[in-house]
Amino acid sequence: MNHRAKGFTIVEVMVVVAILSILAMIAVPTYTNYVTTARQAAARGNIEPLRLAIEDYRLDNMATGYAPLNNLVWEPSGSKTLTAALGGWEPDGDQDSYNYSVTSATATGYTITVTPIGHTSDAQTFVK
Repeated sequence: MNHRAKGFTIVEVMVVVAILSILAMIAVPTYTNYVTTARQAAARGNIEPLRLAIEDYRLDNMATGYAPLNNLVWEPSGSKTLTAALGGWEPDGDQDSYNYSVTSATATGYTITVTPIGHTSDAQTFVK
């Protein structure tokens, strides 16, 4: 009488591992792209509230315009001079992924720059 051992053969295990590897090769890049897109959307979404806070600042300080905001920044693990100058503005969402800064501020205009931190997969700088 032939008795077959219970369990899986090495070929069956190798087939399962191969299938899981293929699924992982598809899923990981897709998930990474999803995370990147979400981070960029959060960064873009924070530009408009920052712009509104800057405009409120200008209305409150008509004499000086935007010039006092020049070179102010919001960095997750560093300086938050934008928060102090703009009455508490902070980005919503993924706060550890981007630096926000106001540059080229004059009496009549300014530039908002949003720069990614440490994750080069979404190395895109937004300027408003």
